[in-house]
Amino acid sequence: MPFKPTCDIITATLIGSLASGTMACVFANRYGMPAATFAFPGVQVMVPGSYAFRAVIGLLAIVKAAGKSPVELQAETLSLVVTTVLLTMAIAVGLAIPLGIPTNSRPRQNPFPARSQRSYGMGEGLNAFKT
Repeated sequence: MPFKPTCDIITATLIGSLASGTMACVFANRYGMPAATFAFPGVQVMVPGSYAFRAVIGLLAIVKAAGKSPVELQAETLSLVVTTVLLTMAIAVGLAIPLGIPTNSRPRQNPFPARSQRSYGMGEGLNAFKT
């Protein structure tokens, strides 16, 4: 019988954000850039927007019903709110663990220096006027 890994969406989001955070640390050290540059695109698609949208729609329906909303609607809305909060926490924890670990390696020199660090053949530029 082949192995079929199964886990819920919250665990999968935690694992995915851990992987994204770890890869962001590796690329940040390699290219001398901030880790957030690489971490944000990795977790952007994991943001639970559809869950939050459906939870807000459910809350609006409960408010509109003015105390006469069905129990099923209340339970589903509460489930969506809890899932949204847990998914958001999984992303935060999954990124905080690898990004919070201090590393002894010194990042490489930035291959893309900021505009203020570039030399345009004008000597010291504005730095010559500093005292």
